[in-house]
Amino acid sequence: MRLTWLAPLVGLLALMSSSGTEAAETGRLAPTLVKGAGELRGGRFVAGLAGAEWQLPGGGTVRLAPGTIATVMPQPQVLAFPGGRRVPTYSVILTQGRVDTLLADSTRPASAVVIGAPRDVRMLTSSGCTVVVATTGKTRIASLSGSAQVGQKSRLSSLRSGYVRSFERDSVVDSPLLSSPQWATGAGVLLALGGPTALHQLTWAPVPGAARYALRVFDQTGHVVAQVEQPETQLKRAVGPLSPGHYSLELGSLDADGVPSQTSLKQPLTVLGLELPGGASVGRDDRVALGTEQRVKLVPGDGLELTLSGLPGKHSADLPFGLVSGQPTRVALTQRGGGASASFWLVPRPSLVSVWVGPKYVYWPGELVQLEVQMKDASGRPLPAGVEVTPKVLLGLTPLPVEWTRDAATWRAAVPAPEKGRGPWVVRVEVEDQWGVLLGRDFVEVSPIPQSGQKAQKPASIDLDQFPHPTGL
Repeated sequence: MRLTWLAPLVGLLALMSSSGTEAAETGRLAPTLVKGAGELRGGRFVAGLAGAEWQLPGGGTVRLAPGTIATVMPQPQVLAFPGGRRVPTYSVILTQGRVDTLLADSTRPASAVVIGAPRDVRMLTSSGCTVVVATTGKTRIASLSGSAQVGQKSRLSSLRSGYVRSFERDSVVDSPLLSSPQWATGAGVLLALGGPTALHQLTWAPVPGAARYALRVFDQTGHVVAQVEQPETQLKRAVGPLSPGHYSLELGSLDADGVPSQTSLKQPLTVLGLELPGGASVGRDDRVALGTEQRVKLVPGDGLELTLSGLPGKHSADLPFGLVSGQPTRVALTQRGGGASASFWLVPRPSLVSVWVGPKYVYWPGELVQLEVQMKDASGRPLPAGVEVTPKVLLGLTPLPVEWTRDAATWRAAVPAPEKGRGPWVVRVEVEDQWGVLLGRDFVEVSPIPQSGQKAQKPASIDLDQFPHPTGL
């Protein structure tokens, strides 16, 4: 198909007759379909549900919205721009739908795009971003940035950036593009402690003249990972899934024909994951259960501050932290310098075993201290799969070897009086998992048998909290 309507663009460019060398060169400059898909119907391309995007060899992209019917010519034409610079120019024939072009803002373009649309509308651009929308009885061309020449047949004129030119019936009207929402609330920090999450809450300011709003989520590489369009100014469905990382939200407005605002409201979004030590877990409502001496780490934690209930001050969120004094600890997160916030709880990992050491009044020498470990919690639930336990017996602070007998889920052993020492003594049993997390413990204080004439003393109470607890950081 020859674009003969380009020839009369006097003063802007001159159509070059391709020599054999130029023809061979343009054969190596075919656009490449890099995203999306579609099908051919009657010789024309119909974009699929995800749209379609072509990469231009000289730089830039041509994007078709879902359902758009168009023809993207497989070979460029070489056009001479002012100053004699020859630029490969790619042609798109739009029948229905929307075509976006994105080219580098440059006075020495490496690629140009020319679009023919219904109602004999033509558009030529060599820089910036343009949008062409063709609906029943109407064609509209918007210049979001850069330069664009727009008109009917060969009568082209410049379209100012930030304006849309509408061709309908016998009228041609230039009007300013819509503005974007001025504010949005509800996003900034999301928790994905147990796996990918989604954005559920977002509210924004209405824009006069807007029929719909477009929200896009970009990752750090600039790729769109999630998007939604809706008429309401409050998010109606979840946007995701989103894995831990830094993102950027872009919120723009669309008019009734789908012409976008010139700019978008941009906001940062941080999705937080958690590096868990062995045996720790994330339960309902993002409650993180871990051992009293274990630490967790937020990913990514940069740019955030945290406070821990029970500890004064704010702390960097990219450092490991844990329970404060072994107690349930609220973790409050804020963006450094203020802004969005989020919170969750750290809770002590529940005891997974039941440990008993007794009887509680025992004397040495003469009696045995009985030890019993039941491999189930206080509610009778068995050990979770994958948990391996190791009971340790200590006499004071000295490890004491014992022989355990096992009967189903119950381990038993007995400790005789030591051969040396005058007492009193403390016999302790501590049960740890393979990650060194304490699952349960018990103890008894053993008194020496009173000498003749002495009264037996009740063993003094021993506070196990004398043993060190973590401080949270």
